[in-house]
Amino acid sequence: MPHLHPDHERVVAALTTPDLAAIVDLVVWAATDEAGDRYAFAANHLGRVRLEPGGRHTVVSGIDPIASEDPMAFLPYAAELADPSPSQSIDNAYPYAAERLLSFFAEPDRSPDLAIVHSPRHFFPEVGGHIGEHGSLDIIQSRAPLIIAGARARRGGYVDGHARLIDVGPTLAWLAGVPEAALCDGAGAPLDGRVLREHLVDGPPGPVVGILWDGAHCGDLLDLAACGELPAVARLIAGGRALRGGAVAQFPSITLTNHTSILTGVGPGRHGVMGNVYFDRAKSERVVPNDNSTWHRSSDWLHPEVRTVFELVGEHVLPRVGGAPRTASVDEAIDRGADYSTMQLIRDSGQAGGAGGLGDRLPDPRSSPFLADPAHLADDYFSWGVQVDDLGLTQMRQLYARYLRDGSST
Repeated sequence: MPHLHPDHERVVAALTTPDLAAIVDLVVWAATDEAGDRYAFAANHLGRVRLEPGGRHTVVSGIDPIASEDPMAFLPYAAELADPSPSQSIDNAYPYAAERLLSFFAEPDRSPDLAIVHSPRHFFPEVGGHIGEHGSLDIIQSRAPLIIAGARARRGGYVDGHARLIDVGPTLAWLAGVPEAALCDGAGAPLDGRVLREHLVDGPPGPVVGILWDGAHCGDLLDLAACGELPAVARLIAGGRALRGGAVAQFPSITLTNHTSILTGVGPGRHGVMGNVYFDRAKSERVVPNDNSTWHRSSDWLHPEVRTVFELVGEHVLPRVGGAPRTASVDEAIDRGADYSTMQLIRDSGQAGGAGGLGDRLPDPRSSPFLADPAHLADDYFSWGVQVDDLGLTQMRQLYARYLRDGSST
């Protein structure tokens, strides 16, 4: 059985006392045994467990703190509403626990020694914290919405099932014309994700659009669509299908780690973006990719052997036709290989503050045709979001004006 360094053992022991149970949901780590086998571990005040891929659990002490890895837990939506923040980990679910943790702890220079997971009910507004478990391993925080619609999508509306966010990139690339045999990194290793063929129909490659709703709550989104409050989303679902179980995020279930996982098809242990903030031991520096002054540099932190969807399409799909971009990355940080990129415009601008220095170039949020209630503009973040979304739509219309006008595939 792998053992922690004594210093780490003391940290785990200190963090898993009953008096911290309201704050600490789990302490997680990975370790290698004498035979060279790598395992993930989770512990809290209830006990400690060794985790292996495929849902295999070996209780080390006490009782298993991860009683369930069910990716369809808390469904239907009413079940989630009945218990939105479980008070104990044994009442929660942590899908693909070993797979996600082993990826997170696989990067030799950027992975931490341990990770501490918030309990769902932890609230710390005095230091700018979120309500609950942002970044957690648990299913509610990790379940992102997944809707597949269009000519190549199987119909079905709301479908019982789930996928993983690492499956999205391979699926987008394959739909765009990348051969399935070519879905690997630059060193030839297969991607962690797979093509979601069971939700697709046969047909020729064609234009593919991916919309990333950062932070969207799967249950809320699908329920609002079903209730008629999100008619555009409902039309997408009617033209394809929405998975009730959504797509399980990588750990930690936060923005930059998962944007990168979506667009590369691999987990953080391979792509190298361990979080919105992390420490690189090799460079002895704190890396903060999730900031408006650094978003345009996000691809700098990708490992060179990893390939993005844009790079895969660039290598395997026909060249640009008539000057139109083959691929475009609009308002997305992980843009390496894209023929057109918002972040490249920011890099070319020479602004020292990155996106944070472009406020005067963004549209006036008060004039947005999509603004339903101007009172929301009192929130600075909402106001900025309106500006960025409007500019993103303008970019898409300009990029694909020819396609929008006459339906040309170019």
